[in-house]
Amino acid sequence: MTGFSIGEAYGAGFKLITGRPLSVLVWGLVYWLLNMIPVGLMLWLSGPELLNAWSEMMASAVAGEDPSSRLERMQSTMAGLQGFQGLGWLLGLLATGLINAAIFRAVLRPEDGGIFGLRLGMDEVWQALIELCINILLILIAIPFALVFVGVGVAVFFAMGQGVGGVMAGLLIGLIGVVLFLWIALRFSLAGPATFATRNFQLFESWTLTKGQGFQLLLLAILLGLTIFVLQLVLGFVFLIAFVSAGTLEALSPEAIEAFFTQPFETWSVQLLPWFIGASLIGALLTGALYTFLYAPFASVYRQLTEAQSA
Repeated sequence: MTGFSIGEAYGAGFKLITGRPLSVLVWGLVYWLLNMIPVGLMLWLSGPELLNAWSEMMASAVAGEDPSSRLERMQSTMAGLQGFQGLGWLLGLLATGLINAAIFRAVLRPEDGGIFGLRLGMDEVWQALIELCINILLILIAIPFALVFVGVGVAVFFAMGQGVGGVMAGLLIGLIGVVLFLWIALRFSLAGPATFATRNFQLFESWTLTKGQGFQLLLLAILLGLTIFVLQLVLGFVFLIAFVSAGTLEALSPEAIEAFFTQPFETWSVQLLPWFIGASLIGALLTGALYTFLYAPFASVYRQLTEAQSA
């Protein structure tokens, strides 16, 4: 069985990020904007009421007061905005379809056009649909998995006398369950790239295509996960140093927060606007890079496996 190069797949995300940084930023912005539309509509329709209720709740909590009455007001205000959750879900699915298709297009069909590789057509519809089906399938698999492995782990724990050995055995059983579930999930990891390449629904075809590749896919997933973990630590440290250097941490004291949110909504919302814009741009850049880093490798795996089969 012909395999694939883990190194080539792992580097596909980095190659795309460094080769098309502006596209990656635009992908993140598009994803962020689509997910922010419901929030923007909520703020437009009931912004002052909602944010004032939130600020009052925060101020009372910081002051050590009982925030229950303000929490009830907040919940009552939010109850009238439930319809935006459905809109948010649909726009989130659309954002996923757009970004996934753009990443797969850059890896599998770089000659295709579009604005920064973005289009709105059947490729995007297929990606949204396949992503939805994968999520539903994995949820349906995860529920019995959790019941079985948690049940077995608890049974082993009590059977071994509830001591350290029982705890370790239970944790080991849980770890086996997690690894097995991840292996099953990875067997469906090429459904998105396969659907994009063939322009047909390819959910269970991914299981056939990844036959014999489970261990390599697991190593690739572990490598990607460890990289993201290390990058999170580095970025967290950098942001912490930046906050300390700028004296920002002093503004996070309980007294400063209380004083800030006791100001009128019009005052503190204007003060927060530059921070909101800056955080949004940073978030968009990181979101685009994260999606690219995670999805491009599996497009590379699909390309390698299909090229090897046709050779």
